[in-house]
Amino acid sequence: NPPHLASNPYLQETYGSKDWNIVHLFRYYRGYYTGQTRDLFPQSTESEANMSAMLAGGIDKLAIKAEKTRLEGNLEWALRLADDVLVLEPENTKAFKTKKASMIALAEETMNSQARNMLLSEYILMTNQSEAPFPLDNPKMLFRNMSDIAVELMPLDTLHRIMSVNINASKTLETNTIAGLKFTDIEKNDANQKNHYTLNVRKGILEIDPPNNKEKFRIETDILTWKQLVLGKITPKDAVKKEVVVISNGSVKDFYTFMGLFE
Repeated sequence: NPPHLASNPYLQETYGSKDWNIVHLFRYYRGYYTGQTRDLFPQSTESEANMSAMLAGGIDKLAIKAEKTRLEGNLEWALRLADDVLVLEPENTKAFKTKKASMIALAEETMNSQARNMLLSEYILMTNQSEAPFPLDNPKMLFRNMSDIAVELMPLDTLHRIMSVNINASKTLETNTIAGLKFTDIEKNDANQKNHYTLNVRKGILEIDPPNNKEKFRIETDILTWKQLVLGKITPKDAVKKEVVVISNGSVKDFYTFMGLFE
């Protein structure tokens, strides 16, 4: 970089980094291959950790090497080597201490807000200082805790996309079933809102209103109850017990089985 630009305080890597912002954007379009043959065969984290341990003479010696590297001031490699130890031996206290110390030191010396946030966030998690999991850790909990107003305003298209993502692919690889869905609280003369959908679960995917729409059974309920069911705010059994869901042309068991295909 030209010296007059490299030293400009307004062009420092405060909010981004060329190493993981610009380079990763480039890799997004080009792919992981850099043009070097060594990058033709990417290795897994565990494979690299095993090789590090072998070259160091064992896991214990790798932990010692990681701490020595930290004391020499090479914090980035100390973090990497200590993490290699923890990949292979998660309870290794020496490597755990080395990794913690390296992360704090790196966070203290960096001016990059992204790096500091990631280092300190992992430090908080690994030292059990986080009182509650991050909201996005558990989408089910996030959906269950949505406010009633947010649930009411959620479009059905969004709700059905959530269903598509939440389908249990391993459970449904050999499944091909169609459930009808009829909303009881939509005016029949409302041309802007459908009151009937067909949900086809087949081979790990969910298709809404497929060409072949022969229903095995039909779910009859109101829109709000259906949203609460999909978001996990109410269970299928509770919905049946409270009589806010009625099953026709089939059995309640069909309904339970169908809803059980989603996580």
